[in-house]
Amino acid sequence: MKKSGQEYNVTALRKSIAVLGVIKDSREPLGVSEIARRAEVSKNMCLRILETLTDLGWVHQHASSPVYELTLAPFQFFAGSRNRTTLLDQVLPAMKQLNRETGESTYLCVPHEEQAMMIHVIKGTKPIAVTGEIGASYDLHATAPGKVFLAWDDTGIFARALKRKLVSYTASTITNASALRRELDLIRQRGYALNMEEYGPGLLGVAAPVFDDTQQVVAAVGIFAPSTNVSPDDFENTYAKATCDAAKSASGKSSGG
Repeated sequence: MKKSGQEYNVTALRKSIAVLGVIKDSREPLGVSEIARRAEVSKNMCLRILETLTDLGWVHQHASSPVYELTLAPFQFFAGSRNRTTLLDQVLPAMKQLNRETGESTYLCVPHEEQAMMIHVIKGTKPIAVTGEIGASYDLHATAPGKVFLAWDDTGIFARALKRKLVSYTASTITNASALRRELDLIRQRGYALNMEEYGPGLLGVAAPVFDDTQQVVAAVGIFAPSTNVSPDDFENTYAKATCDAAKSASGKSSGG
């Protein structure tokens, strides 16, 4: 019991919260040195905190470079008391069915910091399969799930995206604002978004929106596949309907918690 006038100060906890705050507020993944500087902790202490948070699944370290960003685990942790059935729990059966039907990798993305964050992946069963990193974030204009979030946006993300340069990843990436608007109109009409080698050569994708019980888009379910498995001309006809069926099956069951 705390005595009158006595203060308890758990230094490691304070520093851990400071590190989490720095990562949360950053618009891009950060390295250890920069996190330590902003959080005003030593680099060694920062590294130990990051290793612990990574083990707990609260922080994701990129495989390609030593930088860190938050996963959805902290948000799901604090939302748990309000909604114990997570979004992933609700969508996972539909994802597994889609994976079985197509043999391609299936994923679940959510909007996060004006990007599309991947929170779950089921690897394809075909000899050649594309996979993704859980916790990785992708530009909205160049990916199928990202374009889903832009198409059904009611928070002003599209307008803010146009204020920044639309990065060109391949010759197929849409970088013109008018062309992107036309693409989003088409996506809303047909109910799904395509990525036809717009993020990487030979990478094809399709995604459809997952709606909550208030008809807000909370996630996107999709498939990505290499063009060695299916030609770009056949990709849409082969996988779009199955993806839409999976998203429809998962919709209306969760508020995103």
